[in-house]
Amino acid sequence: MSRIVLDVQYFFNRGYNLPYTVDLNMADPAFRYEQPRATLSANVPNPFFRYLTPDKFPGALRNSSTVTLATLLRPYPQYGAINQTNTAGRKLRLHSFELEAQRPFANGLSFLVAYAYNSEQTTEFFDDRATFLRRFEWRDTVNPRHRITNALTWEIPIGRGRRLLNGAPKPVDLAVGGWQFTTSSRFYSGRILQFSQSLLVDGNPKLDNPAKGSGTHGSMVRYHEVPSGAGAGDNESGDTSHEFVDLPRLVGPRVWQTDMAMSKSFRITERFRLEGRLEAYNAFNHINWDNPGVDFNTPSTFGRVTRKRTEYTGRELQYGLRFVF
Repeated sequence: MSRIVLDVQYFFNRGYNLPYTVDLNMADPAFRYEQPRATLSANVPNPFFRYLTPDKFPGALRNSSTVTLATLLRPYPQYGAINQTNTAGRKLRLHSFELEAQRPFANGLSFLVAYAYNSEQTTEFFDDRATFLRRFEWRDTVNPRHRITNALTWEIPIGRGRRLLNGAPKPVDLAVGGWQFTTSSRFYSGRILQFSQSLLVDGNPKLDNPAKGSGTHGSMVRYHEVPSGAGAGDNESGDTSHEFVDLPRLVGPRVWQTDMAMSKSFRITERFRLEGRLEAYNAFNHINWDNPGVDFNTPSTFGRVTRKRTEYTGRELQYGLRFVF
């Protein structure tokens, strides 16, 4: 008697002290928002020019008679970045819900279908001001929220010992009998996009029906409009009345792929057996696109998909024979 087994699981994980890297010689970014950029980039007399001796005041700063004002705003201006790595303090939070239905092998057929919902977040620095203040906030990771996988095995009911052509002559059975078909598929929702800049957004940047076209990089998909605002740090007037906020949650292209295989065991004698197998990876030759560009400073690719994901290839065929004795 065939039956279907259901399995439901919920998993919660809270991790602490994930490592991160921080620059201990970072200038307070508030200067960039309170002063015009031209002021910070202006050259001023270097108060550390030939200051003391290299063993007491090292670094290249002592060699220049003038420097930019921004250089002098570092806590230790004689040095560049001073990175502290593997710093503890970041956190991770994961909620996972899994639903699985399985039909054990019976009457030549078995299948498995599984769905997983994952909500994963880590604490990150929102922008350079938060980095300077060591102020974390929860943000989504790039991992997809929804995953569906399935697998099926079917003994084709043709040939000796099976429902159809049970009494077939040996040559006929060798040709069409005893085949087994297996397939597996996976469907993943798009990865959450993460932007390295804080941007002002005018309206909903997501397109409801992204169109495909052709261009210098091949097929492209425009997943969101270019925001009408400007990137953080572009303040020329010193006006601080605007808050720079993240774009709403956007995801990249979905992923799906199906693999198939046909196999057969040819019994030559009671002792000798030949096994053949034909496998097709990405059997439908589906293209899985990479995320769109997220660099606002590159308008030619911002919001456009220009390449496929490198971890997914086109259709691949594989043949195999094995002699068993």
